[in-house]
Amino acid sequence: MKKRETIIKTKRMLIAPMSDEEIEALIEKTDGEELRSAYGEMLSGCKTDPENRIWYAPWKMTLRNNGTYLGDLGFKGPAREKS
Repeated sequence: MKKRETIIKTKRMLIAPMSDEEIEALIEKTDGEELRSAYGEMLSGCKTDPENRIWYAPWKMTLRNNGTYLGDLGFKGPAREKS
């Protein structure tokens, strides 16, 4: 069975989780150590828990018409049950 790509489409934007390679490139070009560290934790979560990668990966926001990168958003990992 083919794995379905996760993507959200709006009238003007595409929103999709970044690949490991895109996250690595983002880490390289990010100036702030704190933000680089956060992206590193996201990448680590993607690699150690691939079934929940959409909850760890930063999601890139791009314009539909020309692919211009607008920014990214993210989650704090998958939901955990409270005990």
